[in-house]
Amino acid sequence: MDWRSYRSTANIGVFFLLFWGCVAIGIGFAHSLAALIIARIALGIAEGAALPNATRALAIWMPVERRASAQGLMQGSSRFGTAIAAPIIAGVMLFFGTWRGAFWVLGSIGLLWAVIWIAYYRNTSLEKRGEHKLKGDSLNVIATNAAIKVPSVPWKPLIKRMAPTICVWFCQGWTFWMFLSWIPLFLLTQYRVDIKSSAIFTASVFFFRRSGRFGGRVGE
Repeated sequence: MDWRSYRSTANIGVFFLLFWGCVAIGIGFAHSLAALIIARIALGIAEGAALPNATRALAIWMPVERRASAQGLMQGSSRFGTAIAAPIIAGVMLFFGTWRGAFWVLGSIGLLWAVIWIAYYRNTSLEKRGEHKLKGDSLNVIATNAAIKVPSVPWKPLIKRMAPTICVWFCQGWTFWMFLSWIPLFLLTQYRVDIKSSAIFTASVFFFRRSGRFGGRVGE
């Protein structure tokens, strides 16, 4: 593994996985509003690296004609995983008797995933130990993708062009997650649905949202 390049997908991935796991566990021990807000901001920063880093890894490992399918699968699977996690996390909270238990468990899983990432992931197939499982054209494609030199980023025109999208996505993200956080309370106060049962309704939101994420194949 090329650990000399601090900007490699391997390095970025393990750093933010460890960062995210530690912050998530720390949230479970927050005992003031200020500490909770700071920890949540830090958690958002850690999560922010996931999608661009995964997209970069996908661009290296996948040939151009298959990237749309891979991107659609990755995006859809993330929503599918969130939908499955909702009732599981509800069970974890009930087991610990507090919402803090969910962050302890998820943070620990994040740290475990960081260990798996270190042991398994390579920036390219050329860095994998032992005999290559990929041969011929597939290996050549990955080597070629990894060798592409990324030009310097024109930050000023890029920010100017992307600013509207960033603002819209920021507002959408806050609104969406506030809505999801409000659903259990709404179901409890209006319909007397406890947290265990409301997790199923929350999961359904992600299941329906997931259906629009598997468009990669159509996009090809």
